[in-house]
Amino acid sequence: AADLANAGTKSTFDDSTVGWYETLDGTIVVVSDTGNVTAFKWIDGARVDQWNVALVNTNVTCAAIDNVQQRLAVGTDSGVEVISTGLQDLVYSVSVEEGVDSLDWDGDGDLWVGLSTSNKAEEYQDTTATGSITQSHQFEVSAILGLPDGSVVTTGRDLIISVNHPNGTQDRSLMNITSTVTNLALIEGGSKMIATSEDGQFITYSTESWELVDDEYLSTPGRIHSVITLTNGNIAMGTH
Repeated sequence: AADLANAGTKSTFDDSTVGWYETLDGTIVVVSDTGNVTAFKWIDGARVDQWNVALVNTNVTCAAIDNVQQRLAVGTDSGVEVISTGLQDLVYSVSVEEGVDSLDWDGDGDLWVGLSTSNKAEEYQDTTATGSITQSHQFEVSAILGLPDGSVVTTGRDLIISVNHPNGTQDRSLMNITSTVTNLALIEGGSKMIATSEDGQFITYSTESWELVDDEYLSTPGRIHSVITLTNGNIAMGTH
C-alpha cells in the first residue's frame, strides 16, 4: 500500500453505480442505480465506451454476471432484467411480485433471486420459476452465492448464513458472522467460501465440510462492500 498513489479521477458516470463487472472479453460493465448499463474498455489510459443498454423507469438494486452464458442479471424493485453481454442487448425480463434484494447464478446456469418481502431466494430458469425456493430469512436476503453443483448459499440481516440444496431445502446454518453479510464469494478454486460483513469481519469456510477455516477483521474498521480474487491468488477487498 505504501507504493500506491492517488491517480486522480479517470472517468465519471452520471448516476450512482450499483457495481461493475468484467465480461468474457475483458470489457468492464458498469450498472447504475437508475438502470443505465454501460460497457467500456481502457485503451491507452482512456475510457472508450463499447455499448450501452438503458433500462427505462427502473430502480436498480443489485446485479450479477454469468460469463459462461454471457448474461448480466439486473435486479430491480419489480423484477429482473437480463442482458446478453454477447448480443449487447436486453434478452428477457423476469417479473416477480416483490422487489429484488440480491441475485446470483448457479453452476447450472439458473438464476437465484432474493425476494424483498418474503426474504426467500427463488430459482429461475430463464423466465420460469423452477419451483426451488429457500426458507425465509427473518430480514432482507443481503447476499446470494450460487454454487457449481446448483446449490445456493443465502444470508440475511438475521446474521444467518444458510447453505441450501439445489431444490432450496436447507442443508445447514452457519452462525459465526457478527453483522450483516455484504458479500459471499468462492476462493481458492471453489474449495473455500469467504463471507464479508458490514463491520469489517471476513470469515472463511471449507465448501467441502462447511467448517470454519478462518475468522478475521480488518485492521482498520470499515464496511467491506466487494471482494475480488486476483490472478496471484490474493484477495482484494473494497471498503468504506
